[in-house]
Amino acid sequence: MFKEIPYFKGGKLKQIIPMEGKYFVYRYNGNGSKIVTTSCSINEYNKNMLQEEYLKTIEEYLDFNKRQYLLYKNKNVRPNKKFYTRNKLLKLLGILGIVAPFGGIIIKSSLLLYIGIGTLILGSCALVKSSNNLKKYNREKSFAKYIEQYEMLQFELSYNKAMKRKPVSKSSTIKPTINPVYDINLQKVRKKN
Repeated sequence: MFKEIPYFKGGKLKQIIPMEGKYFVYRYNGNGSKIVTTSCSINEYNKNMLQEEYLKTIEEYLDFNKRQYLLYKNKNVRPNKKFYTRNKLLKLLGILGIVAPFGGIIIKSSLLLYIGIGTLILGSCALVKSSNNLKKYNREKSFAKYIEQYEMLQFELSYNKAMKRKPVSKSSTIKPTINPVYDINLQKVRKKN
């Protein structure tokens, strides 16, 4: 019923949880952590008041973060899982390349030591490159999560506003129109000449 709202200002709603006949209302304090400020009994009045505050907070959040959302949306980032696994493997190979010369020292093998010096250089380059790529992947993943959360709250707001609208009253003066070419059974009627 109530989705969690990310931090954007102190004192704003984070989450409303109905439990054990009460609404537990979580709010952000100034530094972004959540604290329970109130709990109230579940009744129609409290539900309406909390619903109004909830929708207002979502609207403020969407307005506050609209520019950032559009910026992330225009980047069109999509985290690639294959990219992630390749870079994890590259990082592992980089670590093995760095460890190889030490293995040559431990087992006193000059051949492994000379090969290890080459792998040390390649391994350190691979480790740095894969670490940078993994940071990029994590950043793209957080952008995608932010976009998904923003769009979910947009939907939540529009859905709740649509549900609050009163249905259009049906007037008895408005009659349904029937195409003169078809009768009520939607069969073609021949014109008489």
